[in-house]
Amino acid sequence: MQADELTIRTIKSRARATQRRDAHRRAVLAVIIAATRAALMATGRPFVIENVPGAPLLNPLQLCGTMFGLRVIRHRLFEIWPEPIWFPPSPCCHDGKDTGAGNRQPGKTNGFATGHSYITVVGNSYLIADGKSAMGIDWMVRRELSQAIPPAYTEWIGRQLLQRVQEAPAP
Repeated sequence: MQADELTIRTIKSRARATQRRDAHRRAVLAVIIAATRAALMATGRPFVIENVPGAPLLNPLQLCGTMFGLRVIRHRLFEIWPEPIWFPPSPCCHDGKDTGAGNRQPGKTNGFATGHSYITVVGNSYLIADGKSAMGIDWMVRRELSQAIPPAYTEWIGRQLLQRVQEAPAP
C-alpha cells in the first residue's frame, strides 16, 4: 500500500467517524430539546427556546443582527409558544464584506477599520471592540460574547410576546 492510498484511507476513516459523532450529537440535542419543550409546555405559560440554525425546533423564527441594524451576522432560531411569530422585524441583509472565520488570514486583523461591513462573532476571529459594537453589548469578555444573543433579539421577541399576552382574551 502506498503512502497516498494510506493517507486517503485515513482521511475517509476520520470523515466517517466525524459523521457518526455529529449524528450522535444531533440525536442527543433532539432529545434534550424535546424534553425541555415538554417541561416548558407543562407549565402552561408562554416560552421561547433559542438555538442555532439546524437545531430541531418547531416552526422556528430565524433572526439575524442585520434585521436590527446591527453589524453582526449572527443567525439564531427561536421556537415561540403558544403562538409562533412568523414575521421578523425586517429582512436579513448581508450586503458587503464580512469577517467570517473563513476570511481570517494569519497575521492580519480583520474588522470594521479594514473595510468590513459586518463581522461574525465566533471564537477568536474578530476584534473584541468590533464584536461588542456589532452586537450592542459592552459588558462581556470575548468568551461570553462569542456565545451571546444580541439584546436586540430578546427585546424584540419579548415585546412581541408581551403584546400577544396582553391582547389574549381572559380565561
